[in-house]
Amino acid sequence: MRTAAYTHFISLPITSARVQGKVAEFHNIARGRSGLEGMAESSLVKPSRMHITVGMLRLATEEDRRAAAGCLESLGRGVREILGGGSLDVRVYGVETMERDAREARILYAKVEDAGAGGDRLRRVCEYVRDAFGSAGLIDGGGMQRELKLHMTVVRASGTSPVANGGEGRRARSRRRFTVDARALVEEFGQAPFGTCRIGQIQIARRFHFTEDGAYANDGILELP
Repeated sequence: MRTAAYTHFISLPITSARVQGKVAEFHNIARGRSGLEGMAESSLVKPSRMHITVGMLRLATEEDRRAAAGCLESLGRGVREILGGGSLDVRVYGVETMERDAREARILYAKVEDAGAGGDRLRRVCEYVRDAFGSAGLIDGGGMQRELKLHMTVVRASGTSPVANGGEGRRARSRRRFTVDARALVEEFGQAPFGTCRIGQIQIARRFHFTEDGAYANDGILELP
């Protein structure tokens, strides 16, 4: 039996104009680089959709969505205790590939880390939220077993590639297998700063649904200090 698709994800939106501007600058440079030939424009994740993903959710019914929103709301006190009354500030920097071999990359991301004095509050908040959703049965066992890799995706490669044995000049859409050679980008931007910003919310973001300004729509918000 086929597993239902994810409908939502727990998101820490990155709304900083400075960080989003740096993402746009990176995209402009990436467009002209060798190794990325054939990559679709849609591969460049819109700056308005920058975020850190905490966990993936399957919320097929209104009841599921209410349960997720209620779970998130109930975590406010615990999150504030982790933050110690302060804000959650993060530093965004450097570009890496999700794949081990940058010659065949599909996902390029910027690294994120806590910019506060404690140094680990970002991970503690994310783990606290994910564990609570797992205990509530809102993240399945497979999701809980995956490594919590804190990152901000900037490129999700898709595009055209030659058809195997298809003859010269023929091309085909290949979203699942399309890769790029990102070695030059990783070498140039491996430590490049994107900026420091405050995380103002945790959201139950809706996949493939967006607001008028291009950000993800959501079915629940927890405001942060």
